[in-house]
Amino acid sequence: MSFTRRQKKRMYAEYLSNIEQERNGRPIPGEIRERMTKEKEPDMLWQIMVHDRDANVLVPMGPMKSKDAVGISVEAINRQIAQGQRRDWTKAEAYPMTPITQGAY
Repeated sequence: MSFTRRQKKRMYAEYLSNIEQERNGRPIPGEIRERMTKEKEPDMLWQIMVHDRDANVLVPMGPMKSKDAVGISVEAINRQIAQGQRRDWTKAEAYPMTPITQGAY
């Protein structure tokens, strides 16, 4: 089905009007709103924590990452500790974290 220029122009003007009305607070129709607000699965991120030998505290290392990426880093850090390259740490472990933006469960 082909539209004339006048029909296309009218449909586009109606489209822009709907967008402007929604920006100004017009409620979105129910069936559309349900499709737009699908629940998002929370991302589980992991943080590398290293036991500091001198201060006897856990020190976070680097940014939070996925479990696979953290596992590789933890193995590398623990290998350095075992070889004696890091004498100020005792061991590295991965701890699950929840980003602040996702809130508590």
